[in-house]
Amino acid sequence: MKTLYTSCSLLTLLIALAVPVASAQSTGTITGTVTDARGNALPGAQVIVAGTSLGTVTGIDGRYALDGVPAGEHTVEVRFVGYQTGEATVSVEAGGRIRLDFALEEEVLRFDELIVTGTFDRRSAQEASVAITTLTPQVLEQTVPVSSADVLKNVPGVFVNSALGEIRNIVYSRGVSANTVDADRGYYYVSMQEDGLPVTTLTGGNYGPDYYLRHDLTVTRVEAVRGGSASITSANAPGGVFNYLSRTGAGTFGGAVSTRNGLQGGDNPFVRFDATLGGPLSEKVTFNVGGFYRYDEGARDAGYPMNQGGQLKGNLTYGLENGFLRFYAKYLHDTNGWFEFIPAVNFSDPTFAQGFDAASSVLFEPMAVPVYSTRRNETLTLDPSKLVNSREQMIQFQLVQFLDGWEIDNNARFSHKGRTWQSSGVIFMSHPADPLVYLIGGMAVDFGTYRFTDPDTGTLMAEVVRAPGSPFDPSTYTVTTNNLPNGGRFLNGLALDFRASVNEVMDQFQVAREVGPMRFVAGGFFAYADLVQTNSFGSLVTNTFVPRPQALTVTYTALDGTTYQVTEPHGFWNTTLSETRNDASQLTLAGFFNHSWELSDRFNLDYGFRLERVRNEGTNSIASLVRPPVGTAGGRDGSPLTLYDNATVTFEDFSYDATVTTFSFSGGLNYELTNRLAIYGRFSRGNKAPDLILYNDIDTQFEAETLEPITQKITQVEGGLKYRSPRMTLIATPFYSFLDDFAISTPFQNEDGTFYTPPTLFNAIETYGVEVEFDADLSHGFGLRAVTTLQNSTATRWKLNVANNPGPADDQVLDFSGGKAENAADVMFTLTPRFQRGRFSSFATIRYMGARPANVPRAFDLPAFTTVDLGVDVDVTPRVHLGASVSNLFDTAGIMSWTPPGLLIGRQTFTPEQVAANPDATFGVVPVQPRSFFVSLRYDF
Repeated sequence: MKTLYTSCSLLTLLIALAVPVASAQSTGTITGTVTDARGNALPGAQVIVAGTSLGTVTGIDGRYALDGVPAGEHTVEVRFVGYQTGEATVSVEAGGRIRLDFALEEEVLRFDELIVTGTFDRRSAQEASVAITTLTPQVLEQTVPVSSADVLKNVPGVFVNSALGEIRNIVYSRGVSANTVDADRGYYYVSMQEDGLPVTTLTGGNYGPDYYLRHDLTVTRVEAVRGGSASITSANAPGGVFNYLSRTGAGTFGGAVSTRNGLQGGDNPFVRFDATLGGPLSEKVTFNVGGFYRYDEGARDAGYPMNQGGQLKGNLTYGLENGFLRFYAKYLHDTNGWFEFIPAVNFSDPTFAQGFDAASSVLFEPMAVPVYSTRRNETLTLDPSKLVNSREQMIQFQLVQFLDGWEIDNNARFSHKGRTWQSSGVIFMSHPADPLVYLIGGMAVDFGTYRFTDPDTGTLMAEVVRAPGSPFDPSTYTVTTNNLPNGGRFLNGLALDFRASVNEVMDQFQVAREVGPMRFVAGGFFAYADLVQTNSFGSLVTNTFVPRPQALTVTYTALDGTTYQVTEPHGFWNTTLSETRNDASQLTLAGFFNHSWELSDRFNLDYGFRLERVRNEGTNSIASLVRPPVGTAGGRDGSPLTLYDNATVTFEDFSYDATVTTFSFSGGLNYELTNRLAIYGRFSRGNKAPDLILYNDIDTQFEAETLEPITQKITQVEGGLKYRSPRMTLIATPFYSFLDDFAISTPFQNEDGTFYTPPTLFNAIETYGVEVEFDADLSHGFGLRAVTTLQNSTATRWKLNVANNPGPADDQVLDFSGGKAENAADVMFTLTPRFQRGRFSSFATIRYMGARPANVPRAFDLPAFTTVDLGVDVDVTPRVHLGASVSNLFDTAGIMSWTPPGLLIGRQTFTPEQVAANPDATFGVVPVQPRSFFVSLRYDF
């Protein structure tokens, strides 16, 4: 039956193509203008004749013309984002010409807005069988976002972890969380988009969209689709699509400038300026331009700015007779940091270790260290306080054209992205007698005395005597002096140096044809990205165990009495960069088809499929650091007594070429029971091809030869009840989600140094729940917005390989099936009550994150917490607005991320037994941002 129905649909399309256009003798013309309630022209408004394939868009002056309208009575509909739909009935005479003008009222609530994300046509949320949330300017203004991803906390079903700062966030929906718990691949299943195209198609391995996506005044709204139709409307992102849409020019000049200033986490300054301006340049051309600049020392004081820079964006729209041509451009130059794990104790109720609090920074102090690049044969300067500098130059072209019942939409983008990363990372705690410090520092086989000294005062902070024996045996390390603060421990880390350059081109083309009550869409997506990056984990740095830690210098006295300088004067154990290089390209080709059918005035069906092919090829040039025995080499400075510059680097290349082909399907039904109440249902089966990190991590010939990219399958079933009235919107969406074939396969080592791969384990996560979104204007100026997620997420299949001694003989498979999925709270909600009276308005945002397991083995639970934000705004004049806000009013230290004690314990395999064996261990946590205060001033013109 299904095959027959599909065949009939395609036959109908073919017949329609053969039908000649109706003769002019039996048709007439409808013309007019579309304006807002104040009479301002609305260019780009969609005008359609209901029940026909006729449609157009308004020009720069708001005018439109519909030719070839069959004689008879017709209903004409006008839709424009942010305005109520206009509708009028007219009678057309053969050869006649009728004028029909529309003045649209602004939409108070966003449920009737025309949506463009997650569907293959422009329709209102009331008519769409997709789980979509539109964040309007009103909602965005009631948010003081830490990052672009932070605004998505206003979307039900979506988990957002923005505790690290503006970059390296985590976003997922409906429990589809495997592979997103680490900040280097926080967007594994979702697509972050700007104006209908992905910010980048490359994600994973410390490369992703939030390095290049910023929220500012140029953003007019955000459309968020979770799951469902995302599997067929976006590239390799079945978990959701989050589209940040830019303001475009209108028929009159207008814009805004604003400034926001504040103090974060105590007294760390924040200064930001935003601007946007748009209007007509001629009868057919409009523009919009804007951007931001900010200086931000961060909510945790590292001693240097955490965010500094900005972007400039603009677009130009040329009105065609029946469509438009739009040009976008963006220049971004921004420097950002992120917060590392703060030491904590007490697994049952995590609290900060002695001397630390929620505003503590554990990042390295500024230091300019000369380091040597073997690849480039030159000396560079590595300064961990430079953080991550991201740059992008982008141009985009969009053409929308209506031609005799056909609609053509082509959206193309060209971009060059760059990233220079110098920071501290991989922060871990240790005791001076911990063998791990000496192993990472390259001194594992050198017996004698190690002295750790304050470089500023010359004070001996710790002394350790290393006796002959296994380098892994803690009993061979004896601490003879310990003047270190906070329990006599180190706060260690690595100095990172990553660099990336990416050229990317993408294009999405679709053509649509309406045939009576049916609409057919076919199209394709193309993306090609070329990546060149080098990654170096630089050097070990040993610091004091205090906030804003101080690096220590290290000397080593051998058993023969010779003293060597282990670190250079700033505390670097090694000044030779071990730069692994990735030369990679990714080609994505996709074709899609969609058929929607208005079965009646209130009942519509849509279904579609996507065939996608992703090819990754490249070469990894793996760097290996070789340290000669102590005293046998003079290094670059010629002195055998300075060990930090003695290492050399060798390189070995491994090439790969892999292609993954996927087929995804989604179909839904929407029924409007009344003008205010609708229900819908949708079934989707999507696929997720492996990300960039799978290929960039290949570092042996064995891995290159045995590479088998495996596709994950995501099945989702959802229903929805949607109610709207002039003052209220309510959407309830029960859902079921099943993530299958999540593969875990890690190469292990044999006794002879060769590698083998244990049997691949395929895991699965099942989630069911309900998403609720409520927005209402209550009486006497009060309003309320609420988004709630109730869910149960279970790792129905969760097994992990564990290697013990070298070789497969004593390998184990740990089975944690049936445990709750990590980072999936049973309850999440955001309540935003608001009040407006005259020139005064205010809001409060109350966010609740329920308790959730730290990992699938449930070593311990991350406690539930609540944060409260407050804001007020006063219209000093109709154009001048003064505001004040406080985020995290009660300075809640809600834990969002964590890491086990030490460095070698895996988060996935950390068990309750290990917690019980060492309940007083120090581990790492990242809490939400501490309390901050802001004042703002905006001028509208």
